[in-house]
Amino acid sequence: MKSETDPMTLKPENTPEREQKPPKPKRFYKNVAVINEKGEYAITLDDRKIKTPMKMALTVSNEQLANAIAAEWEQQKEFIDSETMIITKMTNTAIDRVAPRKTEIIEELVTYAGSDLICYRAEEPASLVETEKQNWDPFLTWFKDEKEINLKLATGIIHVQQDPEVLEKITHLYEPLDEFALTALYNITTMLGSALLPLSYALGHGNEQQIWSAAHIEEDYQIARWGEDEQAALRRAKRKAEFDQTTAFYSLVK
Repeated sequence: MKSETDPMTLKPENTPEREQKPPKPKRFYKNVAVINEKGEYAITLDDRKIKTPMKMALTVSNEQLANAIAAEWEQQKEFIDSETMIITKMTNTAIDRVAPRKTEIIEELVTYAGSDLICYRAEEPASLVETEKQNWDPFLTWFKDEKEINLKLATGIIHVQQDPEVLEKITHLYEPLDEFALTALYNITTMLGSALLPLSYALGHGNEQQIWSAAHIEEDYQIARWGEDEQAALRRAKRKAEFDQTTAFYSLVK
């Protein structure tokens, strides 16, 4: 999920006021610890529990996640650089923004699936059509064979309406996921323009590199044909770094 205070966020408007970043706060604590309170883990700074930006208790039931958050706080030097605290920020987002809106978040994800990238195919050239088929069909076949979800395909930009029962089945696949997993999947979905690729990954079909590559079939085709300019390469590298950070977070919370 995205907010102006989180690393995987909608970017703020490009105004002079927003370009001026506030100074980084000085590190005000000496000791960082993880404490176990009846199966819930909290992180303390000099024995004081940290909270989310919305003043909620930052507690998790996953010890591995708690240790990763604590490590980010421990790694801060003289100043606290929030840009290096990706796990902490995504955990805050999960607690503050996703948990209270789980139903809405799932509805948004299902909307993405209803007009998913891998369901819309190029009409030409033949080499691109074949590349999409080879890379995208295995995901659609897996959904059909393993989840009985049969998605319609379209060519060009003409919209195809997926059957309501198909969208309902996709909804049920998201429902068992907690706020932390949903936070990661929401970020990956909006990054890739596909809900089906990260959902299949979350359900055990495909790995990080496969879904990244599958989402960039058309972009890679254009790069191979025309080359890539420097600015586009920088944007892609930044997006890939965000993708890697998000999948790392997902590996902690799945």
